[in-house]
Amino acid sequence: MTANFALFFAFYLLTPLLPLYLSETFGATKDVIGLVLSGYTITALLFRPFSGYFVDSFPRKTVLMVSYAAFAIFFAGYLAAGTLLLFTIVRTLHGGPFGALTVANSTVAIDVLPSSRRNEGIGYYGLSNNLAMAIAPTFAIFVFAETHNFELLFWLAFAIATFGWIVDATVEVRCKKSDINHQPSAIRHQTSAIFKHRTTHLDFVPTLMHDYLGVTNPIEDYSNGHLLSDTAPRLWHYVGNELRYAFIVEGDTILTKEGAGYIEVTDERLNHVPNYHINVKAFDGAIRRLNRFYKK
Repeated sequence: MTANFALFFAFYLLTPLLPLYLSETFGATKDVIGLVLSGYTITALLFRPFSGYFVDSFPRKTVLMVSYAAFAIFFAGYLAAGTLLLFTIVRTLHGGPFGALTVANSTVAIDVLPSSRRNEGIGYYGLSNNLAMAIAPTFAIFVFAETHNFELLFWLAFAIATFGWIVDATVEVRCKKSDINHQPSAIRHQTSAIFKHRTTHLDFVPTLMHDYLGVTNPIEDYSNGHLLSDTAPRLWHYVGNELRYAFIVEGDTILTKEGAGYIEVTDERLNHVPNYHINVKAFDGAIRRLNRFYKK
């Protein structure tokens, strides 16, 4: 919340006074001012769709820190822009890291929030945007009225954005599926047999309970897995956690339930599978099996 507040505070700190700055410093007309400032928004809109891809394809903490650093550095670029053309270039390019940062910041916020308080956390996260929008313009006008110094405002925005970057640097982000270097697991079974059929992580508990600890209850009483020695096909088996999980189905197709609510279909190498038709009945059965141990 603090880093997000700093992000939008730095952004809204300059918003009300940039038209005045362009007019007084470069003698820009109203039409020119509108064109110069619109570049920021256009670039942010163009970057956002690609930002989602980068956030899902690369470590989210890295994407967040790089975009936040670029966002902060561009405030210093305003100080170096000595002509209207140079200022236009800096302002337009600044929209890129802003668009990427807003996507990465919100995604990481969802990742780090515990599932039991996620709705509450998102509420506070959105509140930080509104607080920054309410406070920053008033604060900027007050500072300018007292100092009549645009450079001071640029330095303040840079310092506040840098502070937000430092706050985000302290956040610990859980690894997502593509960040993990998966290694095969091994267990020496009492029969010393070699199993060549597909098994899953869900099979460890039933095997330990049944073959080693002497539990005689039916496996269905406490697990969705099988014995490691069971050659039955493992269709629609569950992987992941409560935030981001997936079902692996026939043909090694992976149906991933993303945190945003949509389902992404990929092959075993995480390549997108187009025009895939989900077996709704089988999907419903998998969800029911997944939830059958939760008390209603």
